[in-house]
Amino acid sequence: MRIPHRFVLLLFLLAPLPAHAGCMAMPTVCAAYSSTPLIFRGRVVQITPVPPPPPPPPNSGRGYDGGPYDHVRLQVLEAFKGDPGPEITILGSDPMFGKGGEFLIFALPNPQTGEFVANTCLPTSPVT
Repeated sequence: MRIPHRFVLLLFLLAPLPAHAGCMAMPTVCAAYSSTPLIFRGRVVQITPVPPPPPPPPNSGRGYDGGPYDHVRLQVLEAFKGDPGPEITILGSDPMFGKGGEFLIFALPNPQTGEFVANTCLPTSPVT
């Protein structure tokens, strides 16, 4: 039996991606809850821009994981998963963070730096 190429492509597009592979679409809240170790509601206290890392050497095979990134310091108002403490600084990659704003944060640890990261691949969103 021959499987049409369109069907194989559809299966590939619907397959879940590993966390490090980037994202094509935001996961559902249920999927994000099960795979995210730190979820909390917080208020932005301070935003400090992080200088972009230098580009990788030519022919290194590494892509540029650009930014812009900011260190976003948040007062924790309510913890839903994990223990962020009363205040936490995360690495944010979304321009929606504004001082004084309140957000539902889904954060993943960066295994290389130990920092928690919130980005557009997760359902981090403003609380209205």
